[in-house]
Amino acid sequence: MYLQPLIDELKELWDNGVETYDKSMKETFQLHAYILWTTNDFPAYENLSRWSTKGKFVCPCYKKDTWSLSLPNGKKIVI
Repeated sequence: MYLQPLIDELKELWDNGVETYDKSMKETFQLHAYILWTTNDFPAYENLSRWSTKGKFVCPCYKKDTWSLSLPNGKKIVI
């Protein structure tokens, strides 16, 4: 909820861009932007990426190739 205004602005910057002036070329151009990297803890990472950080497929990079194991005396999944 607290990131929604930022997400809305970033979507607009990526889809429509914003007119920007380039002083060296003395002309305007349409600037588009997106988030390249973030540094955060897993709960924030889950909120930002919309990828579950719990369960069998916790890694968004490896997805289904993530190795996981359920502990024999509990329901906890370990990687």
